[in-house]
Amino acid sequence: MTELIIIIFFMLILFAAVGGVANHIPKTGRCFDADGRQVTAKITNTNRAAEKPATMRLRDEKGRRYHVKLKASEVKLWIKGDTVRIILSDKSKNYRVLFHEYFKENEERIREQALIMLEKTIKPGFIAARLTGYTKNSPEAFRASEADSHTIFTFATYMHMIDIYSVIAAIMVIVFAVWYMVFKPQLIHFMMPLLIVLAIFFMLNGTVTTCKRVLDKVNG
Repeated sequence: MTELIIIIFFMLILFAAVGGVANHIPKTGRCFDADGRQVTAKITNTNRAAEKPATMRLRDEKGRRYHVKLKASEVKLWIKGDTVRIILSDKSKNYRVLFHEYFKENEERIREQALIMLEKTIKPGFIAARLTGYTKNSPEAFRASEADSHTIFTFATYMHMIDIYSVIAAIMVIVFAVWYMVFKPQLIHFMMPLLIVLAIFFMLNGTVTTCKRVLDKVNG
């Protein structure tokens, strides 16, 4: 049991360290005292998932490249090829990307893009749809609702996560079941795989519950 506690302790430390690195927000693109010339630059990449840090990459007409990393709480869907205003600093090469203004000014267009993405990528026959009650009529329910672009984008991300979690959980259950029947491991050796499977099922259940709640609100 002592070995198990030590393993769990080091895994928690590792997850905390990885999370800290992933959520570190560089200062690039966030020079708040920038008050120089304003330029526009086109977005050159696509953001495919909500609720996690993401980097918006841009390039202006002269070929200069810019980027700004967004925190998980700031990330929204953006449209590749759209232009974003950038304020340059007179004192250095620093700059400020006006991504908040971009999201606000283009909410209607971004919402439409989110609806198109939802309809194309989330299929009624998939695992996530069956677990949450998502049907072929759900895209129209979202369109008629007051759900904003971020809600729709986050919902689509969670639905993809459900599909992934479900497949991983099923594979791990089969593998661990075969391993247990063939090798008959001691309980202490079986505890870690069991905890991993339980953690995946816990995350799956939480994500399914969240999506059901969104669907209930959209359907009225």
